[in-house]
Amino acid sequence: FVDNVFGRPRDREQVLEAMAETVRTLGPDDQMMIVSYDGRRLVKAGDWSSSPEVLEENFRQAQLAPSLGLRRLAELSKLDRQQDSEKAGLIGESDSFNAEHFIRDVSGNMKRTMQAATSALRGFADAPGRKVMLLTSGGWPRDPSVYAVGFNPEMRSRTHLSFPTDAFDELIGTANRIGYTLYPIDIPGNEVGVRSAGADRRGSHIAGVTDGLGQNVLVRTGAMRTGRPPVLPTELAEISDVLNGGIGIDNATNREIESEATLVELAKQTGGRALINGKGLQAIQEVMADTASYYWLGFTRDRQHDNREHTIEIVVSRPGAKVRSRRSIRDMSRQHEVAMKVESNLVFESELGRELLQVELGKPRIRRRIQQPVTVRVPLDHIVMLPAANSYSGRLELQVAAIDESGARSVLPSIPVPISGSQAPLPGQVAVVDVVLQLRNAQQKLLLALHDLVGDAVLTTTIDYQPPSE
Repeated sequence: FVDNVFGRPRDREQVLEAMAETVRTLGPDDQMMIVSYDGRRLVKAGDWSSSPEVLEENFRQAQLAPSLGLRRLAELSKLDRQQDSEKAGLIGESDSFNAEHFIRDVSGNMKRTMQAATSALRGFADAPGRKVMLLTSGGWPRDPSVYAVGFNPEMRSRTHLSFPTDAFDELIGTANRIGYTLYPIDIPGNEVGVRSAGADRRGSHIAGVTDGLGQNVLVRTGAMRTGRPPVLPTELAEISDVLNGGIGIDNATNREIESEATLVELAKQTGGRALINGKGLQAIQEVMADTASYYWLGFTRDRQHDNREHTIEIVVSRPGAKVRSRRSIRDMSRQHEVAMKVESNLVFESELGRELLQVELGKPRIRRRIQQPVTVRVPLDHIVMLPAANSYSGRLELQVAAIDESGARSVLPSIPVPISGSQAPLPGQVAVVDVVLQLRNAQQKLLLALHDLVGDAVLTTTIDYQPPSE
């Protein structure tokens, strides 16, 4: 998965080129696909392949895709200049909207990127064998507020609702549900700096982040603190030291910590490893070695399809044995699985089930949201009608997903669509159903999917929706 929203061209190309040079180490039964996200849609560079020649060409295609990482860097530099000018007294107190706008923008871009990665997983849920996803990250902060302006409780309280927490959890949950292990890659590499520390010590404090997001996040590097002697490099720093400024951490280091924390957590929750501080240049070798060095344990469970999260805990009795595993799994309902398939089809713009569902739009009513009447023509040849006393009936649900020009996506609540008749349906017969959709007032693409709850068929169609003029 290639992140072209945050990834900078040079960093991205170095990692992709290194991967292209090592695809010949893949086994004959190993297959790989490259998927890029540009902020709006997912693009596949070829299909699944085990051919080194094909994969090398696909990597070259992926390197040609536009990258928005320099735009993200320019936005961050602009924010830093404003903050520095304010601290130096060159300007008055900066408008908090600038920082808030940046935080919300980063959060929105992260949310869409996480959703895109989740959609990519869902689109390939049925891939056979052991499934691994390598995610190239141009910088996904765990806490966008701290990433932007440091620890500022007031700023965080104003912006935390925009953080992409749900999208982050959904990516982890989806990977665990369908059996993918995540190997996130930090493509910028080490960009840290520590005040009062020599060049040979810069970056060594990051090692502690591999322990996850607990209290012992950093390793102290001997940075000088006012009125106190230097701390030995082996001593673990508490998170309070960082937040209170006890350790001399500059903005670059702070942001490195935030970005790497996200990657560590994605890997930790799915049984993978975070490839940070240059390991991305050996990504394929690292993953091949890692997946060959442990046993793959599985279990059979009774499915309830209730969408509940279930904790997974592995306990070993042999001293010194190490366990790395998924932390939980969600028992998804069939309706939720269909909703995932609908979203994936929308983002990939695939042709699954197209033309089988015919729809007509009625005259909309504009309120706070657009109320759009839709007439759906259901081909009864493709659904199961169950006989009952003096009647036949079907149980359907309509799922609707939308994506706008900015790449923002949403999935509407499912709409029950009951169908019944006094006689068995005739060949070619169509049932007409009227529904009303609540839509955003924006140009968007809609994907409508009709799910047969009895026969399990899914019929879909797309609409390029233009909102009505006022």
